[in-house]
Amino acid sequence: MADNTQLFEEILLELSYRSDEGYPDFSKPEHITILSEILTEWGMTDVKYELIKNLLKEDEEEDKKYFHKGKGVYVKIGDKDKEDAQTFKKDDSGKYSPVDKDEEESEEKSKTKISGADDFKHAPDIKKDKEKEKTKSEPTKSEKLKRVLEDTGTSTNPEIRIVSSEVLKEFNDDTDKSDKQKKEIREMLDASETLEGDFRERALVLTAIGQLYGTRENSGFMKNNLGLADRDQLVKNKQNLLELYGDGDPIKVEEGVRKIRKNKVSENFVAESFDTLPPKLKKYLSSAGNGGKDVGENHFLGYRKEDGSITSDINEAAQPEEVVRGKVPSKDRGRLAWRMYLEQGGVCGYSGLPLDLEEMDLEHVVGLQNDDKGSPTEQDVLNRENEKNQILVSSRFNQKKSDLNMEEFYEREIEPLKSKSKEDFEKIERGKESVKKIKPQTEQTALRLMDEVSFRIAGGGSITQSDYENLDDDKKPELTLSEDGVPKVKSAIIGPNVTQDSLIKEFEMEDARYSEIKKTMLGEVTDKADISKIKGLNTKIGKRIIQAMGLPGNLPNENRRTNSISSNDDFYRAYAESIAALPPDKRPEARKAWREAIVEGSKRDEDGNLLNGKKYGKSQKDEFCKYLRDRGFVSDEMVDKYPIWRYRDSSGKKV
Repeated sequence: MADNTQLFEEILLELSYRSDEGYPDFSKPEHITILSEILTEWGMTDVKYELIKNLLKEDEEEDKKYFHKGKGVYVKIGDKDKEDAQTFKKDDSGKYSPVDKDEEESEEKSKTKISGADDFKHAPDIKKDKEKEKTKSEPTKSEKLKRVLEDTGTSTNPEIRIVSSEVLKEFNDDTDKSDKQKKEIREMLDASETLEGDFRERALVLTAIGQLYGTRENSGFMKNNLGLADRDQLVKNKQNLLELYGDGDPIKVEEGVRKIRKNKVSENFVAESFDTLPPKLKKYLSSAGNGGKDVGENHFLGYRKEDGSITSDINEAAQPEEVVRGKVPSKDRGRLAWRMYLEQGGVCGYSGLPLDLEEMDLEHVVGLQNDDKGSPTEQDVLNRENEKNQILVSSRFNQKKSDLNMEEFYEREIEPLKSKSKEDFEKIERGKESVKKIKPQTEQTALRLMDEVSFRIAGGGSITQSDYENLDDDKKPELTLSEDGVPKVKSAIIGPNVTQDSLIKEFEMEDARYSEIKKTMLGEVTDKADISKIKGLNTKIGKRIIQAMGLPGNLPNENRRTNSISSNDDFYRAYAESIAALPPDKRPEARKAWREAIVEGSKRDEDGNLLNGKKYGKSQKDEFCKYLRDRGFVSDEMVDKYPIWRYRDSSGKKV
């Protein structure tokens, strides 16, 4: 390390800033914990364990003679109950020395916590005016700290006498995680030796990019709109993509796919680099290109090798026709998708632009349900659900093309964009950014109206908002977040101070904000399709309030997926208003009734068919509305205001 003295001082300053005392006290387990956190954050895990080991070596027999009263003050063990007992201080060397009464009072008055600094480097100097006496035989803890920092080759053996089991657990967890990551990286680097020429470096860069994976946005206002660069690149690549598709002939398509996925990657490197990826990215890749019920348990997972194992490399297959199929998510599917990313060099198969891992989809070149040659048979779907027909593209292209052939895709989606200017595209982007900013505000407004909020914890469980906010930042569990970064709610109820009138005012303010955004955007764009999309932009404040209570806004359909109960936000606003109109002690009943109504509208017969599905001539939504109205949670007056809550009875009459 270049300047260990400076680093040592910065560590002590940071520890001082984070501690309640405002100065380091290594006799306290909590200070050891803070030190551990600092070293982890600063990437110094390799020396952390040896450092802690040295700091915690104390004269145990001497310690047994003293009782710690707090704030660094000790008394003899036999004097702990005496009010006028002689007090002692423990210095960095572990030596106990008596404290003069006058000195004790003076120190108590002068001692202050370091606080109010924006950055710990700006904290006042914590060095004492007088250096404490140091024994020549035993180095101080500060000296031990310096020595460990200077010794980069020191052992990381975690055989440490740790006074806190919590600290010990943290050390062990850190060690296990760090060792596993190091092992995975070493194996990945070894595997990279199997790659050819310049591509080796590129593959390592792509793997590093994978480490930066965040969260996918699966929806949003005009999310799948094509931008200027998208249009220009697709216009440029038109001939190549038309040739790629041809007439949908599988052999020609595979030839085109191989040209796009042209880099040679060993199966060893695919597997080892995949293991180093963040869990969220692995999870996404393991379900990439999910064909749903069209494919079911027949998703392509790879090829069978002679030894019976599965490989994503066709060149290792015992027979090219011997494919392995199964359910997704699957680790084999994940490795297959990762192979595609590496083989494509991290660029989009259609545009040639760099792929954003968070906005990337597995594309079936010939769509699973493409009907160019008539309705596809079951075998047609299986033939298309194969890596020979798959590439990775921007999510925007995947969503726009869907099951269209390439000519249709260009005719419907690309040709209309040719007349757009650079300024036109920029205006749309500004509008999208405005909407992205306002959406989280809507969710936060919904949360603000709640009382007794319980958040969902990532991986399972829940925690109340008050308990979460009272925890130190390093102790707070990871919460499950919405696409806009707002915590998801397990349960909550509209607060007692929220009335029907105050809720209506919230609706009016929310509508006004969206109206202003739409007005601004409509004044800038001329494209009819864009104008239509902008006009259709509306707040979902009602649905967000329902969701903020931990209630689902969807009903299961015949395929055991879910559909929104209503696409009209008035539907959800009506129920939110109905709850706000109730006395606070009755509001939990209304929340419970909503869940019961979902169950009522989701009942199935012995064959698994929805009793209130389309097959039986009834609407799930009608049953849902009927259940809540019959129980008085949605009044006739509310239905007059929000007619969307009308339903058809068994005779077909609107109620």
